[in-house]
Amino acid sequence: MVPAGEAQASPVGPEAVFGANSPVWIVSGCNVFGRLSTPQAQAATTAVLYEKLDSLGWTWHPAVLMAPGREWVETGAVVVGPSRDEIVSKAAYCGQEAVLLWDEYGIRVIGTGL
Repeated sequence: MVPAGEAQASPVGPEAVFGANSPVWIVSGCNVFGRLSTPQAQAATTAVLYEKLDSLGWTWHPAVLMAPGREWVETGAVVVGPSRDEIVSKAAYCGQEAVLLWDEYGIRVIGTGL
């Protein structure tokens, strides 16, 4: 959300940021298979995610994800374009229990089945 006046906010969808109507996904590279990890392990699993996205030729951008209260911070990626089945499959392969879909309705959690 971005400020739009006193006590108001206007939603900013992925089209405004990326200029595309394609699905936009947010994928974490941390805590694979539900395990808490050291910062070094988090960096390594995020690097694996980035390598996988590069090998697929998908459009993606590094991202930092955090809880609203900043209780946790994770690295990951914003991925533009793949279908739901494609991103869920790859996220599950990389050990993620869920991905986030960002569209004109906001951000929703999509489980991977892990």
